[in-house]
Amino acid sequence: MNGKNGSRALVAIASVVMLAAVISGIFVLGSPTHQRALKLDDQRTSGLSMLSSAINAYRSEHQALPAGLQAVGFGNRTFKDPVSAVPYEYIITGSDSYQLCAIFSDASDPDGSGERGSFTSTNNPRWKHPAGRHCFVFSTREGNLPAY
Repeated sequence: MNGKNGSRALVAIASVVMLAAVISGIFVLGSPTHQRALKLDDQRTSGLSMLSSAINAYRSEHQALPAGLQAVGFGNRTFKDPVSAVPYEYIITGSDSYQLCAIFSDASDPDGSGERGSFTSTNNPRWKHPAGRHCFVFSTREGNLPAY
């Protein structure tokens, strides 16, 4: 009997420890749904970065900003949101300045520390954004990073 009770107690303790580990992991990193949202936001910033590079290359070659995004597509590649498939918003604001807008699931990591469990590869502070629609301001004189 003693061996059986000891085994049950050990199983119960191991179960509690595992449950605590899972709960603390979700607390620290966020839920799997939250992690997916962060990864999608990272895809959005990466897409905007590639789009900015394409716009700057077009500006360099044609001495003017493209009238629309279709002019800078890479073959069949279009610049769209990974979830809604809606094209990113492109707004010309001057002869060498423009904005690129996207709708983000969550605010970016405020200090770039990765504490929010972000997968972001664009840790440059210029890519910080709130949740919801956000427009980044670009100048072809500054390359493919958003202005501060």
